[in-house]
Amino acid sequence: MSTNDEYTALSQAIVAWAEETDGRWFPANMVDREFDLKTRKDKQNRWIILDRLCKKGTLERHSTKAHEYRFVSESREELDWLAADAGNFLPIRFPLGLESYCRLYPKSIVVVSGAFNSGKSGFMLSTAGMNMHTFPVKIFNSEMGPEEFKSRLVASDVSLDEWSQMVKVYERNANFADVIFPDALNIIDYMEVEEDFYRVGRDINKIFRTLTTGVAIIALQKKTGAALGRGQEFSVEKARLAVSIDPGELTIVKAKSWADPTSNPNGLILKFKLVQGYKFISDGQPWRGQTDASQGGKQYAKK
Repeated sequence: MSTNDEYTALSQAIVAWAEETDGRWFPANMVDREFDLKTRKDKQNRWIILDRLCKKGTLERHSTKAHEYRFVSESREELDWLAADAGNFLPIRFPLGLESYCRLYPKSIVVVSGAFNSGKSGFMLSTAGMNMHTFPVKIFNSEMGPEEFKSRLVASDVSLDEWSQMVKVYERNANFADVIFPDALNIIDYMEVEEDFYRVGRDINKIFRTLTTGVAIIALQKKTGAALGRGQEFSVEKARLAVSIDPGELTIVKAKSWADPTSNPNGLILKFKLVQGYKFISDGQPWRGQTDASQGGKQYAKK
């Protein structure tokens, strides 16, 4: 392949990659990591490509941050909101009654960030069991073999025969947008992120674009005590509901559509007990925390 061919191929690849960033700003060295550009010649080509793409209007330079860019997308699709049914929310059930605080509509993303041994997988399996008779449920499992997976289901209130008939389970650990069922309840346990955490938002956005009437519930690993999982704020950009799980404690980090328009559930915390790695039981105390009064929500008492 000639030098010109290599340059053209790299330029086209950078444009395709930048388009997937969904208009977010990115530093030039992120391009280096993405395409493994290490030599001086590689980086010179990258600078030339970025400069030409800016002059062409494909990319925009940040006005105050050096060497940061964003993809300029002129595509637009008119939203037929008038014909939509605002009452068409999905009756998805969750452990600990989360559905009492947040509504989900078709084409929604839910992010569940869980610390090590906090019950993240149990939350995902419990959600599957609670909805299998209402929605087609597809589980994408990345950390359990068939024996361990079966052992987890023994603790559920649903027979193993029902599980096998109502739920499909697949082994998968990456590129979930390629296999998502657009109109189903997709449960991803979990999305592995080992490096380049900025990619989390991009990968979740791909899943969002794949959905039609369905929902994707995505589990992420997080540090104990942290509010967000790997990918930080990028991980919840598309989420309509995001929860954080630490051992014995669940927090509503983000709830966009409140079940009660006068009561803001963001920031609420509930203590729980996890039984047999599957059943979530409240410790008997009410949700604690309080809303942001500036948003007009009712105040919740702190315990």
